[in-house]
Amino acid sequence: MSTVKTPKYIIARDVYEEAGIGWADFTDNDDATGTYTCGFELPADFFIEKCWLTDVTGFAGNTTCTIIVGDGSTDDRLMTGTPSIFTAADAIDLGAVSATPLVATAFRPVIIAEEDSDWGDIAAGELTIKIMGFMVR
Repeated sequence: MSTVKTPKYIIARDVYEEAGIGWADFTDNDDATGTYTCGFELPADFFIEKCWLTDVTGFAGNTTCTIIVGDGSTDDRLMTGTPSIFTAADAIDLGAVSATPLVATAFRPVIIAEEDSDWGDIAAGELTIKIMGFMVR
């Protein structure tokens, strides 16, 4: 016989968001990449469910531009693949979380954008990043 337990609390999903991240906000790594560290911090015990971009205006200036989002040590922890941000898009799904979704130590997400040869070629572009999850208590 099964037993049903009433939840002791309701899990509320949180969405961390940073809007208006522009091409000039990225640090030029003196190669094909630019790096941006988000202003918000994902707290310890936060379970990451999803990461996506909205309001993307194309990161233009050459022929390609892709993005990865990580935690500062695992470059693509918050996503899978290398989606393009070269052209405008209302929303870009960054795929499944590629590493452990439970945050053990708080961190600020790190965005790495890569164009085909020199980050200095990028002359336009802006995006909003959103990360959804919940606190594990």
